[in-house]
Amino acid sequence: MKRKVKLEAFRDDIKGITLEIIRLTSKRASISKQIAKLKAKEGLAVENPEVEKELRRTVLEACEKYGLDRELGLRLLSLLVKDSTRLQSEQMGKIQSPISVFSEAKALEKEGRKVIHLEIGEPDFPPPPSVVKEVIRSISSGETHYTEPQGILELRESIATRLNERFGRDVKAKQVIVTPGARFALYISMASTITAGDEVIMFQPMWPAAKQCVDRLGGRARVLRTEMENGWAPSMDELSDAINEATKMIVLNYPNNPTGKILEESVLRSIVDLARKNNLIVLSDEVYFAYAFKAFKSILEFPECRSICISSFSKTYAMTGFRIGYAISDADTISRLTKLQSLSLTSVAEFVQRAAVKALEAKDYVQKNVRAIKQRVAAASKELKKLPISLYPPDGGLYLFPRVESDGFDSENFASELLKNHYVAITPGNVFGDYPDCLRLSVCQPEQILFDGIKRLGEMLR
Repeated sequence: MKRKVKLEAFRDDIKGITLEIIRLTSKRASISKQIAKLKAKEGLAVENPEVEKELRRTVLEACEKYGLDRELGLRLLSLLVKDSTRLQSEQMGKIQSPISVFSEAKALEKEGRKVIHLEIGEPDFPPPPSVVKEVIRSISSGETHYTEPQGILELRESIATRLNERFGRDVKAKQVIVTPGARFALYISMASTITAGDEVIMFQPMWPAAKQCVDRLGGRARVLRTEMENGWAPSMDELSDAINEATKMIVLNYPNNPTGKILEESVLRSIVDLARKNNLIVLSDEVYFAYAFKAFKSILEFPECRSICISSFSKTYAMTGFRIGYAISDADTISRLTKLQSLSLTSVAEFVQRAAVKALEAKDYVQKNVRAIKQRVAAASKELKKLPISLYPPDGGLYLFPRVESDGFDSENFASELLKNHYVAITPGNVFGDYPDCLRLSVCQPEQILFDGIKRLGEMLR
């Protein structure tokens, strides 16, 4: 009986402490809103790395004082800081909802307007002819049923062979999973690793889906900003300083969307060394590796660190609508990803996978299209330099990310007006981070159309 009374007393203590945590969390949120008002008046940024660094140090001292696990303490801090950032961003009007340029452009086209599409990274050339023929053959042959969730063996072997030839590795079929596009590969890679309060480091500007996935999974994206003046190169000092016990992953995206940046081998090696020393996973989005205009090193070439490499057939083979991508990692990690994929969607359509096998054989076709894209990038860059902009010459990819040299320039308003008044669709820079003075232009159009779009853009800048 005494044990039961004592147990109930403990439970009451737990309940009381839990409610006190809730009360204090609410009080903390209220203070965060007041801080936001002061920051807005003084024109300060939402995030302050130095303040957060000091807070982290204080939390670690408290963990040691009270005997709390350091990782748990930092994960709790990560959740609190993430919520404060959200509240302050909302209070200061910093949460932006970028215009859906593509949807608005399509609406204008339905009205009969002819729109120049420089917003979508979708190659204007068709898939290789062999891919189309294989889809027809496969469907006609009845290859329309479930396959193994990891992907058909023939395709996984073909992907492994292609990557081994390209990067001098020894990837096995068991280290490959076939996914419905690289976006899903990204999501399940994170979902297999991240839990609430975990931190993921990434560099901006960057394709926004990576941060969105982290947010959705309850993690916190530690965003490290890069600048055009530094050639969009990340700072190793900032990266080292950002790593703590709550950090689980570093996300890379090179050739970068939107800047076209390719990391120097020495920089990539430094990132790998930091990841290895801190037992972090490097998730490398290499969707644009075929469009590298200079030497490109894949994360696959650094087996000393834990990594997941993701890529896709969408850009390289103009198969965006086929929705097929893949991830490469160690066999145990791929097994975890396969379980998640099986739970989510069973498998990728077999006839799509059969078509992908044929795509991997179309090397000459890819090389021809890569040459065309490289030529367009060079030609469009030359035209842009005639305007009041700054531009980092892309090392690869399908995009240009110029910065408009005009005080107070707002890329979102500019993109909206450019579409409405000149029927040119571009992507505002704030989609990729805090870059309101930048614009992303896709070169997935013939040169003359690119020139026409840039001309209209220039007319609005003058």
